[in-house]
Amino acid sequence: NFIYDTNLYTREPLNKAVLRTKPFVIEIVKELSKKVVDEISHYIFNDSELSENIGEILNSRNIRLLIIRDSKNYNEMLGFSAFHKISTSDVYSEFKSSNIANYVREVTSGRIIVIDGIFIAPSRIYDSMEQTLITETLSHCIKNDFTYVLYNNIITGVDSNELLETLKLQGFTKLYDESMGKIVYGVDMKFPI
Repeated sequence: NFIYDTNLYTREPLNKAVLRTKPFVIEIVKELSKKVVDEISHYIFNDSELSENIGEILNSRNIRLLIIRDSKNYNEMLGFSAFHKISTSDVYSEFKSSNIANYVREVTSGRIIVIDGIFIAPSRIYDSMEQTLITETLSHCIKNDFTYVLYNNIITGVDSNELLETLKLQGFTKLYDESMGKIVYGVDMKFPI
């Protein structure tokens, strides 16, 4: 009231954003079902060529999913992240790069998770879904005592600029192996910045 009483604040801000809760339901999928694969094919990949092998890819590495659904719209899938855990001894076999493996072994001291991809429904009903998916995935990983996260899209191999920018804003750094032309992103969640 002091601001209004002393006339320091004479009008409403023009670009004031209203904070609203979003109707999200977060689901962790440990065992992939045909129903989930069909939903991913339909809502995320629009039954395109990418959807043909999605079940095989996700089952190949004991991948878990974090799915965000729209509770206002019949729990329609808005996006998902795919991830799996690895040990420090599995880093080379995961990325086939001795440079990346050596770097990860030097900087980690704990459990490692690999995010295999983050995908958003093309409808884009809500803003900042990449940010929401990354934040929820990292929260899940921290809750389960993972201390280092690597991002490597094995599902499509292509990431949007928005996703890469969001990874950078979350503290991920680019790990680049020139000899193989391999790019992986990593973040230490004990010291994220």
